[in-house]
Amino acid sequence: RTGIFSRRRGDMELYRVKDTTLHEPFFLRLVGLANIEVVSSDKTTPFIVLPALRNAEGLRQQIRSNVERMRVIRRVRELDME
Repeated sequence: RTGIFSRRRGDMELYRVKDTTLHEPFFLRLVGLANIEVVSSDKTTPFIVLPALRNAEGLRQQIRSNVERMRVIRRVRELDME
């Protein structure tokens, strides 16, 4: 969700997530925080940063597990044409 007066909310379907990255900038590491970067095949929201999270690696692993679970439920397979 973004905006103060006018708001905009975007959703990313879990089965569209292609990759997650844990990013630990020095100053966040000092206080035990990290960012999770999520790349998806979604046209409107191809990239999301979840900033300054505690237990970010655990959360990243949860996201990955849930992505795989949702792909099985929806019977979605990823095919890269690169």
